[in-house]
Amino acid sequence: MYELTALYLYKAVFTVELLAAEFLMCIGMKRRRFFILRYIASAVVCIGFAFALPVVAYNMLYCSAVFLAMFGFSLLGIKFCYAESWVSVMFRGIAAYTVQHIAYQVFDLTTLGINAMFGGGTSGGAYGDGGASDFLPIIVTAIRNPSSSSTSPVFGELSQLCTYCAYLFIYILTYYSGYLFTSSRLKDSDKFELKSSALLVFVVCFVLFNVVISSVITYYSGPHFDAVYVVALGIYNIACAFFTLYLMFAVIYRNQLEREFVASNRLLKQAEEQYALVKQNIELINLKCHDLKHQIHTLGKSSAVNKEAMKEIESVISIYDASIRTGNEALDIILTEKSLYCNRCGIRLYCIVDGEKFEFMSDADLYSLFGNLLDNAIEAVEGLEEGKRYINLSAKEINGFLTVSTDNWYSSQIEFSDGLPKTTKSDKELHGYGMKSIKLVCKKYNGEMTVNAENGMFDLSIVFMH
Repeated sequence: MYELTALYLYKAVFTVELLAAEFLMCIGMKRRRFFILRYIASAVVCIGFAFALPVVAYNMLYCSAVFLAMFGFSLLGIKFCYAESWVSVMFRGIAAYTVQHIAYQVFDLTTLGINAMFGGGTSGGAYGDGGASDFLPIIVTAIRNPSSSSTSPVFGELSQLCTYCAYLFIYILTYYSGYLFTSSRLKDSDKFELKSSALLVFVVCFVLFNVVISSVITYYSGPHFDAVYVVALGIYNIACAFFTLYLMFAVIYRNQLEREFVASNRLLKQAEEQYALVKQNIELINLKCHDLKHQIHTLGKSSAVNKEAMKEIESVISIYDASIRTGNEALDIILTEKSLYCNRCGIRLYCIVDGEKFEFMSDADLYSLFGNLLDNAIEAVEGLEEGKRYINLSAKEINGFLTVSTDNWYSSQIEFSDGLPKTTKSDKELHGYGMKSIKLVCKKYNGEMTVNAENGMFDLSIVFMH
């Protein structure tokens, strides 16, 4: 059970390879306190667990179970080191296992070439029996013939050197490529909501299938070596591993897009309902203000009320009666609502808007576009000093192109994701869709949006190719 065979030693090698892959795949995850100590402890325990697992049989079923047990134990280590959900831990762990498996298979095929080049023969596995005192021959022996326990050396110095170099090059290149592939897709913790248990079960089953196929290759090729058979199934196994990675990220990315689409549509629907309510309120306010001005004017003539007091009352009412006129009723309502809020909060809103140019857009889309633009700007300047509490809004035709632009000061740090500012609110599940709604409206009407934030000034520009 605990003889110093190739397979027994390779269990520890596999664990180290897996831990290295998991470390790369988990970059960006939320770490727990005392992370370094936790990671060292978990690595020691995982390697110790690998040595503790006995080799009681040399068959496909038992050895597959051994390697899956070591993988499962490593997942506990990830959970111990990172404050993430189990689904997220499983996702990263499977990605790491898949990357390690790709490197394993590529190295396996490469050693076939090295063996052929140095005339290693085919007896006793592709590489014969590795010496227990030589590290890489043991790995190769474990790949080609795990039941081997012989310690007779087979590799010449040159072939061993080539094998060492191939091992380092393949694993470093594969791991680095895997890291680049996953990190670019998992760079934002709020981008991938790993909540699909059905997807996770499917991927786990697919990985299990891949491991079983790998075991079939390994244990068949030992006593019945056939280079063509091994190469063909090795390439197939690598393709399956690549497909696993693609499937994991493609499906999750699609689910994320679906969630964003549903959320954006919900926001557009809410914008439509809110626009109808705001329109009714603005019309009611204008009607009441108009009547009050006439009543106050009548009272003023009677000299029963101080004229200065009358002027002050008329001035206050005028604030609510100062509807913005752009030539587009929907824009008038939107800008009037926002200007009333800005006036109450001590924010200056400067508008140059040719509303007639926006007749091609629906009222709900106008409300979503300009409402979100101004809401974001208002939120940015509300906490600033008085001299920076202003917003410039321009919407007009320039050289045949319809343009919309806003600029305002900001104070907090702005981070970008896919060209859009990320929400600064802690609840990312319910926030962060304002800019995405703006982008959605732009796309709907063949528009292009650019955002720039430098030196405390936030600029957003939209160009419609209407």
